[in-house]
Amino acid sequence: MNGIILAGGKAIRLNGIKKGLIKINNVPIIEHLIYTINTFCNKIIIVTNDDVYDYLKSEKISIIQDLIKDTGPIGGIHTGLFHTNTNKNIVLSCDMPYLTRAIIQLLSAHKDISDIVVPKIKQEIHPLCGIYSKSILPLINNQVQSGDFKLKNLLQIAKTYYLEFSEQDHLSFTNINTFKELNHTLHHGKYHH
Repeated sequence: MNGIILAGGKAIRLNGIKKGLIKINNVPIIEHLIYTINTFCNKIIIVTNDDVYDYLKSEKISIIQDLIKDTGPIGGIHTGLFHTNTNKNIVLSCDMPYLTRAIIQLLSAHKDISDIVVPKIKQEIHPLCGIYSKSILPLINNQVQSGDFKLKNLLQIAKTYYLEFSEQDHLSFTNINTFKELNHTLHHGKYHH
């Protein structure tokens, strides 16, 4: 299994801040995520649109530019799946400071159940923390070529399994989209493994 970290977002609501480089306890979130998924992955692909993550390049970590720009998360998933050499892949947004290995372990244990496995807490779905199969690439191609960039539509047309998590796990799926969320994370944040 490989890991795909989506780090190409524009972060418009955060004035373009590179969310993966936000530091909690002096460690960028993206480095925390790499540490969290490292033991589950043979390779890690970071999908981005600039060179700020180039310092992470290694034998295990590739930095890849979005194949189709300005298509949002579905474009990043498309790029990651295009470049991966494994069918099953952990896909994450780069701004999840509270993600734990226990969550990844549980998702990984269900990886063969469907083409896509994403967490669900009550009615809330978390598609930017899931297992995505390379075999859905043709579906994504068709969807993107038709001008539909909505990830929820992909989940509806692909074989998707919604893995139920408890409300206690909600923090693990928190991401940073606004200055309010950023300030809360910076003042109360602490990585959990």
